[in-house]
Amino acid sequence: MNKFLVVFDTNVIVSALLSEDVDSNEVKLMEYINLNIIKPIFSDDIMKEYKEVLSRKEFEFNKKSVGDMIARFKKKGILVKPHKLDINFKDISDLKFYEVVMEKKDKNAKLVTGNIKDFPIDKRIVTPREMLKLIEK
Repeated sequence: MNKFLVVFDTNVIVSALLSEDVDSNEVKLMEYINLNIIKPIFSDDIMKEYKEVLSRKEFEFNKKSVGDMIARFKKKGILVKPHKLDINFKDISDLKFYEVVMEKKDKNAKLVTGNIKDFPIDKRIVTPREMLKLIEK
């Protein structure tokens, strides 16, 4: 049974794929998806961003690795159709992640981001390190 519903900001996935350290926070979080401790939650807009960003030439990610990750998210995750929120964001493209975590009215739903300052102060928004601490409690 999954303990945590997690919206992953794209920067966390990019960091996991770029990392050569199997013990990095981001890589560990991706492994927790495989172990059914984390269930990813996402919207169509988030999935579209994942595909677009992970396909950028600047990253040179292996297409199979990207495809496998997207397939894993779709298989193990939950597609959410969030209500639009009327909130001012520094970067409006971050709003889609916040809308998904706000849509899930679950105390274990979290938004994990490497750019915490880009989001409102909210106990549901955590860094990769903070998410690991919650899981490993």
